[in-house]
Amino acid sequence: MRRTVRTAWEPQTDADRFLTPLTSDPIYDYFGCTAAGFHADDAEATACKRCSYTPDTAQAEAVPFTGDRFHRGSWFRKGAPDRVHTRWLDPHGRLHRDERDLPAIESDDLQVWATNGLVRRRTDRPSVVRGDDWAYTDEHGVLHREGGPAAHWNGFDEYWQHGKLTRRDGPAFSNEWVSHYFLDGRRTTREELWAAWLEPLGVAIDNVDAHEHLYTVCQVSDDERDPFPTPMPAELMLALAVCRN
Repeated sequence: MRRTVRTAWEPQTDADRFLTPLTSDPIYDYFGCTAAGFHADDAEATACKRCSYTPDTAQAEAVPFTGDRFHRGSWFRKGAPDRVHTRWLDPHGRLHRDERDLPAIESDDLQVWATNGLVRRRTDRPSVVRGDDWAYTDEHGVLHREGGPAAHWNGFDEYWQHGKLTRRDGPAFSNEWVSHYFLDGRRTTREELWAAWLEPLGVAIDNVDAHEHLYTVCQVSDDERDPFPTPMPAELMLALAVCRN
């Protein structure tokens, strides 16, 4: 199962924080019991049909459970109501619904697609939709998308590649007020990202003069949310003629 190792410079985003309990299984702190359900109280736990499901059960199909509740402390402010939903589970107590592209968790404003305990979707669409928020995941159930943000969550655009925050031509994590840059899960600066953007074009990573020259010539936007432009061949030739590697 997925184990997320973090360092001081790699924050956990809201989308990742939402997704992580769905893609890990440490002591079932999210589901409440090994067979799948958060119990509101002890009395409910003793009557839980799901607790009778074990990995060696003969039950073959995913079973829906209506009226499940997400623990309010996980995602809501104090005093907010629990999120009542229907959850589909396989015989091993894992999120699973593999029919006609239907979600394995479903409520009025939340849909989560999952198969065999992994949050994923077989179509090129978000695997998590919560109101106006959405997120894409790969076949391993971690945040991922090619050619665009993997998540739009709580007003932030998040770019992920197979579970790592990364974007080569702009901020990997941004909204209208802040922009943060990441490459392969490592936080970086705008200047370092610009240098990395130019390196495949033949500009050495330590050629600071060429970086600054092209930054001006290419008229890189003052809006830090905008992607970097790709220099024209003539601009590159001139920059490397004036500022040799």
